[in-house]
Amino acid sequence: MTATAEPAALEDLPVPPTPLVGRDQELSLISALLERADVRLVTLTGPGGVGKTRLALEVARAHRMASFFPDGVRLAGLAAIRDPDLVLPTIAQAIGVREAAGRPLPDLLRSELRPRATLLVLDNFEQVASAAPLLADLLAAAPDVKALVTSRSRLNVRGEHDVPIPPLRLPTAGMETSPGALAGSDAVQLFLARAREIQPDFALTEENVVAVAEICRRLDGLPLAIELAAARLGVLAPPAMLGRMDRRLPLLTSGPRDLPDRQQTLRAAIAWSDDLLNSDQRTLFHRLATFARTWSLEAAEVVCGGGEGWGAGSQTATTDDPLRPTRAPLEVLDNLAALVDHSLVGQERTSGGTPRFRMLSTIREYALERLEAAGEAEAFRERHAHYFLGLAESARVGLTGGEQAIWLDRLEADQPNLRAALAWLCEQGADNQALRLAGSVWLFWFTRGHLSEGRERLAAVLALPKEAADPALRARALAGAGALAEAQGDYAGAEDVLDEGLGLARRLGDTQVLATALLFRGLVAFDRDDSERTAALCRESLSLARSVGDAWTAAVALAQLGLVALRDKDHPGATALLEESLIGFRAMGNRWGVALVTGNLGIVALDRGDMTRAADLLRESLTGLQEMGDRWGVATLLEGPARAAAALGQAARAARIFGAATALRERIGAPLKGPFRPGSVHNLAMVKAALGEEAFAAAWAAGRAMTPEEAVAEAVVAIPAPAPAPRPSPPDPRDPATRLGLTARELDVLRLLIEGSTDREIAEALFIGHRTVATHVSNILGKFGVKSRAAAITFAHRSGLV
Repeated sequence: MTATAEPAALEDLPVPPTPLVGRDQELSLISALLERADVRLVTLTGPGGVGKTRLALEVARAHRMASFFPDGVRLAGLAAIRDPDLVLPTIAQAIGVREAAGRPLPDLLRSELRPRATLLVLDNFEQVASAAPLLADLLAAAPDVKALVTSRSRLNVRGEHDVPIPPLRLPTAGMETSPGALAGSDAVQLFLARAREIQPDFALTEENVVAVAEICRRLDGLPLAIELAAARLGVLAPPAMLGRMDRRLPLLTSGPRDLPDRQQTLRAAIAWSDDLLNSDQRTLFHRLATFARTWSLEAAEVVCGGGEGWGAGSQTATTDDPLRPTRAPLEVLDNLAALVDHSLVGQERTSGGTPRFRMLSTIREYALERLEAAGEAEAFRERHAHYFLGLAESARVGLTGGEQAIWLDRLEADQPNLRAALAWLCEQGADNQALRLAGSVWLFWFTRGHLSEGRERLAAVLALPKEAADPALRARALAGAGALAEAQGDYAGAEDVLDEGLGLARRLGDTQVLATALLFRGLVAFDRDDSERTAALCRESLSLARSVGDAWTAAVALAQLGLVALRDKDHPGATALLEESLIGFRAMGNRWGVALVTGNLGIVALDRGDMTRAADLLRESLTGLQEMGDRWGVATLLEGPARAAAALGQAARAARIFGAATALRERIGAPLKGPFRPGSVHNLAMVKAALGEEAFAAAWAAGRAMTPEEAVAEAVVAIPAPAPAPRPSPPDPRDPATRLGLTARELDVLRLLIEGSTDREIAEALFIGHRTVATHVSNILGKFGVKSRAAAITFAHRSGLV
């Protein structure tokens, strides 16, 4: 088939009453597919109200389509029929073919269409989907005929090219909400166009722009929903309309009378799809509304499929691992796939490739209404809450080990579900279960920088009556609340909850919680610039953590002791402590800890003027922290590259990085730690003096506008490798330690041995483990060529080492 110069007439196609808003990308894609010789069938799929029919008509009416199909474009509307046997008669009527006596209609259609170059537009195929093979046979007999189909579900025939139609482009969350900034949002432009049909002078203003943007977001960019909302402007201003968005469906009614009945209200549009489901599909559809935003297949199988141990009314989960349901009902998998095909459920891929599923907010509201009408909503909320309680408790262990990144991403994806589960447990008075959930995920909130949310959730569960609370669960939640309060600079609040947690942990003999609470009490002391108290608290935390095998707390305590040494300008001590912390984090496979401590080593190198080492370490650290999603760590360590850029005369770059770090700390509500503030203020003053007020203000504003990814990209090139330094003089061969090959740490151990210290005393003095002490002693004996500690001490005296 080739295009001709003379376009076919388009009189048979209806003229849309309003211009199409947006959809440039979809128009280009669909047109390009239809012009390909190897494409015969294109199906536009998507939920009701997403604009499939409108888009198909726009494609069909385009001049390029009329030119490409010389025998015309024909529209067959199928919405009014339910009998698949009526599909071919409807097509015949659209192309002007009359049935002839004694000749089957399929033969007649094949004969009539075989010589034609025609585009058939078949609208609303979903309720007659079983007729899809008849269409496929028709296309097989007519090589120059193509079909453009709109349907809420795929036809599932060979040769079909499915084009899922998404909702309209929304204002990006967090973007500037000014009238000018929202001009690029198709959803907002559609709202404006329909609003002006009600109020010709309607415009975006500073007073309504935030409400309009949020209305479009709350409606997921669904065109029908936006049009129905805009129609309410006669009685509701945008801010008042937004206030009613908790229940959208009662608001989204009274569509234009010239629309089909199923599009007069949004509820009718969704009910049309609901009616096309079989009983099992409909049941699953309604139950899936229990989830908030997105969910995994495993969660759907357990919560909605009734896996063993998760029946309605159960008080606790009986599965050992909620991530692996005891039974994976096949009907969930098959029926979920059908719901995806019907465009009632969407599918999205995570970075790890695992699919997650979601509903548009309006569709979820409809399904939840149906679940409540069936009297099943509370039973499935309970299943949902217990599933995510089990998930949270599994995560508590996983968040410190080698699968930390997987767990962080999993909890990030399921954060809306965790919120919903925690709220339900609190509402039901399940105080201890609420404490279990919140106390299990505080480290997720801490690591990902969700500090304000974490504090709010923990405050809610800690406000529940103390009398019925399990003291061990309360102590753990108090320690988490203290950690988050410290990170946000609320030192008095942190001390209050940590002191209560310390009291409970000491009374219970809960060494692990005691070690954690002491650690963050030490961090508060550091924030108050009390190095002596910080060191004492962190040493006690370190000792307790090691006694119960709490490697995470021990590694963090070592890192904090390293920062105390750095604060006191003890660079060798800081390096030794941080390197030991790094060993601990690496042994756990904890990438977050490795990245954070690597960055602190970079700051030590920067403090010592070793720009090359600082550059390598800070680059590695910031990249790692960004990959782990640690906004707090990124914001803190950006100060290092900013300081380096200032020292190297890159004042504008330094100002941008300082601005980005400040903005990120403000977003998560985490101020720079007290001991580091004077240096930061001094560096900023130097940069401002070098640039002048105007240039500094411009660079600072540019930095504040950066995303965390852009800030890290700016920072990792902020420290160029300097020219190679002169080769240092070789060690003095006459020095006994150099001659014998002793390291600085081995010399420290040797001096304590000579003083008569035991391994335990050496470990405590140097903040290293007992095994590390034994390794150093073994190395010393080997280098001295002796077999006992006494012989090593004698050898040291004779060699002039002491």
